[in-house]
Amino acid sequence: MKHSVGCDIVYIPSFARSVQEGGSEFLKNLFSESEINLASSLESLAGFFAIKESVIKAIGRKINWLDIIIYKLESGKPAVRLPLVYSLCDCDVSVAHHGEYSIAIAMISQQPQQH
Repeated sequence: MKHSVGCDIVYIPSFARSVQEGGSEFLKNLFSESEINLASSLESLAGFFAIKESVIKAIGRKINWLDIIIYKLESGKPAVRLPLVYSLCDCDVSVAHHGEYSIAIAMISQQPQQH
């Protein structure tokens, strides 16, 4: 089993500036409507941004932001669904907020491919 880890930190005031300058177009390029509705605050959206960036880093190559789908488990913990191409992967994420920062980590476990 192969494991990959990605981590990202977001300075919330910079993220807020990007949202303000880019408006709804900026948000639509990063998040689905359900993700925007799921976020309870700008801090939550910054955390979602950090989650998606950490997943991309764990995968090790750029994929479409909208292909990474964030949802919440019954416990309130965020989770992600990945595109079908990554269906053999198991991805776990965690996010934390403190002051003006949001940080996220993603760990992907992938079964070795059979030849």
